[in-house]
Amino acid sequence: MPTLSEIGERLLTQDNRYTAEPMFCVQIKVRDIGYDVAYGEEYCWRDSANDLTIYNDDPDFKEEPEGDEWEQFGYVDRWETVMVALTEKGCEEYMERDGHNLRRMAFRSEIRIYVESFHRCREMIDLRAALKAGIAERKEVTSLTDAIRAFVTADAAWTTALRDHAMGRPSDISAIGAARHAAKMALYRIANPPEDAAASGADVTY
Repeated sequence: MPTLSEIGERLLTQDNRYTAEPMFCVQIKVRDIGYDVAYGEEYCWRDSANDLTIYNDDPDFKEEPEGDEWEQFGYVDRWETVMVALTEKGCEEYMERDGHNLRRMAFRSEIRIYVESFHRCREMIDLRAALKAGIAERKEVTSLTDAIRAFVTADAAWTTALRDHAMGRPSDISAIGAARHAAKMALYRIANPPEDAAASGADVTY
């Protein structure tokens, strides 16, 4: 189970697929049957009594089946969201645990990860920003090695955000900049502890 710090690091470093405030969705394919064939190009033949369906996109589909029990309908395919995560990794982990059930639910076992946006959802935007800032400010950063690692991660995300911003791509440049600054200050504090605290071995509170 990932910690909040690990989730924050994922948010800073993942590919957002050119989407501002991305929301990663696990989706299954659903095929809805029952439409009038006059309103679309896709159709199927349905034997309701025996629960049999022949689709026009079946690999072995050839012609209309024989028998009065068959009815013709149109159909529409759509993608249905079954789970939402802050990160793509979160979706992948969910699919590893529950993918077998998702494939049973999905038409022809088709599932995917799709990106929507938390655009104008202030609650989720603020949550994402807090998690990203927390990777730099987290209390467990007590060693110089941890502080350097946190700064390198935040600095790489900042460089990517600057490049995306310059190219007109969506980026969380303000939140990432704040996280980089917090990581830089955390690194400075750990690398330069107060002399009296360092000499006495006392805990240092900033």
